Amino acid sequence: MPHYTCPNCGTSVSSAAHPAPAACPGCCALLQPSDNVVQLTPRRERRPAPVVRMPLDAGDYSPAAARHTLRELRPELGEDTFRLCELLVSELVTNVVRHTTAATALARADMRVRMYPDRVRVEVRDDGPRFAAQDAIAAVEDPHSGWGLQLVDDLAHSWGIEPGAQKCVWFELLTESRVPAAQL
Repeated sequence: MPHYTCPNCGTSVSSAAHPAPAACPGCCALLQPSDNVVQLTPRRERRPAPVVRMPLDAGDYSPAAARHTLRELRPELGEDTFRLCELLVSELVTNVVRHTTAATALARADMRVRMYPDRVRVEVRDDGPRFAAQDAIAAVEDPHSGWGLQLVDDLAHSWGIEPGAQKCVWFELLTESRVPAAQL
């Protein structure tokens, strides 16, 4: 019975009863065939279920709708982290609206927010063109636009791009309760 393992979160899936999915049910990364069931590497921290999941579309109002959706998390994030999260969400959602042109790709685009004890993780997933993080930042040529990922790079605690069934651009911010006062 074939087994498949997620390279991102370590989830293992068996194809005994049904064909194995192509993507991890937990994080949407592409599953890799696994010759044995024993994992040779330690499992990564399992991602919590999203506390917010919002479909995105091509409308100019999508960044504002995404910011509005975050408001329920304001008490958990604290004011400064909430405002920074709003800014970075606007940048990622704007990129999806501007650079994902196919209607079918946008039909499957969404934003997911996951809360950890010490941080918030925001993921924006879409079927648009793939790109590398450093290439996207280096490609800024127009001094008046294209600075979204540079802002994410400068302001987020961590961020990245994960390949998978969908491209996932994500960032993480430490919550104020876990950030040393000198960094606030």
